[in-house]
Amino acid sequence: MQTVKAEATLIPDDPSCGGGSELVSFHRRNGSDFPIVECESDIMKSFGIPYGSFDPDWDIFIFEREGMKLRLVAEKHGFVLSDIRLV
Repeated sequence: MQTVKAEATLIPDDPSCGGGSELVSFHRRNGSDFPIVECESDIMKSFGIPYGSFDPDWDIFIFEREGMKLRLVAEKHGFVLSDIRLV
């Protein structure tokens, strides 16, 4: 499994949760189109998202190549990672 660390701007679907910068890890598995996304801190809870790990086998991943944005939807929680920068 390959791991890449990045910083991204997190934009929750619920605008009342605010948004901000988040450190994330992308864990790429062989044969998978999308990596597992893991947030490095507990800040996800402040955005109203109760967990910090997202798996393409269970969650919805949509990559917008034009805007370089990754949309994640897990159960009723959704958000966008934009401005993804490797660290």
